[in-house]
Amino acid sequence: MRYKTRDSDTLALSNVNLEIKEGEFVAVVGPSGCGKSTLLKLVAGLISPTAGKVIVDGNIVTKPLLNVGIVFQSPVLMKWRTVYENVSLPLEVLGIDVKSQHDHILGLLELAGIGDFAKNYPKELSGGMQQRVSICRALVHNPGILLLDEPFGALDAMTRNRMNLDLADIWAKSRKTTILITHSVAEAVFLADRVVVMSFRPGRVQAVLDVPVARPRTVETRSSPEVGQLIQKVGSYIGFEYS
Repeated sequence: MRYKTRDSDTLALSNVNLEIKEGEFVAVVGPSGCGKSTLLKLVAGLISPTAGKVIVDGNIVTKPLLNVGIVFQSPVLMKWRTVYENVSLPLEVLGIDVKSQHDHILGLLELAGIGDFAKNYPKELSGGMQQRVSICRALVHNPGILLLDEPFGALDAMTRNRMNLDLADIWAKSRKTTILITHSVAEAVFLADRVVVMSFRPGRVQAVLDVPVARPRTVETRSSPEVGQLIQKVGSYIGFEYS
């Protein structure tokens, strides 16, 4: 993927070859500017590659996909809509009757631990709770693919650790094909089935490492020797300032 303007020509990604299985949780780590978020946009069909192709479910991606849910770095909630109304927004955009999905919406909010806040507005929620709303919104239309672009980067360490546990639980119950972009090696190892390590720009796949750690992942999982060894192994590729 190459970004060209009148004054610059930036090669963001080069010779990226990656296959992700259905129902798999893959985390992508690497230094800032290595093209991680660009990779996510390519998968979603938000941008088109300069060369090569992206294939989802056997079809070449040529336009934005409807079968994806995206969680951004910030919650991006509409402040004038309640939690329930924010979550139901994709249904409205897709022309799906919201009333028919009432129980489904409430079930997602319960799954994310915010069932009691359906009528609240974003300003009445903590940062972690707002991000839970954005995850529910990404899942409400039952997409096959969940794309997460550093969703917990702005949270404090304690909230981020809690959100990691919540996301692991939500994924275990939904089994969506998931791609997580993160700067945190520990987060990647804790959540993923495989960790993709990107190089400095132009981004290339340096390594793809399996995470053979039993699920469900728990608080105790974080401190296990197995996880510690994997964090060190991933960190050795990109430098521990990103771990």
